[in-house]
Amino acid sequence: ETLSNDVTDDNGLNVDTRTFLYEEVFSDLSPQSLLTFLFGKGAIAYYDSSFFSTFHRLGVEIPILQWLLQAGLIYVILFTIISICAVINLYKFGNSKFCIISSILIASYYFNCFVSNLNGCNISIMAFWFLVYLSNNKRMMNIDDKKWRLILRT
Repeated sequence: ETLSNDVTDDNGLNVDTRTFLYEEVFSDLSPQSLLTFLFGKGAIAYYDSSFFSTFHRLGVEIPILQWLLQAGLIYVILFTIISICAVINLYKFGNSKFCIISSILIASYYFNCFVSNLNGCNISIMAFWFLVYLSNNKRMMNIDDKKWRLILRT
């Protein structure tokens, strides 16, 4: 049975359509081969939505699911490893409050990828990758708070 776009809960309130995305993407990927699950379906991957009767839906509003659909589990694992390493490097080896705050921002962005619509090319994605770069640049991580204030004011 399909649901209309006007899905309501027991109180008659509208429900976010992302509620069903995890189930839809996993049910679409599960009958596929192991290679499809590991490496995804490619750049123009789609999934079938049985809840909203929109078949061949190209986009998923949740980045982790979008990456799983397009690039597979291996990409999601690599993204997770990169994020964890960046957070650890910045928090443990950073020489300033800016590095600690950056580690918190990276962790926040990572966890937000499980619930929010962050897809596209915007400043938050560019900032994320800049902070990942920062976590791997020893010279930038050794800058103290006073020098960061001068850099960020200019």
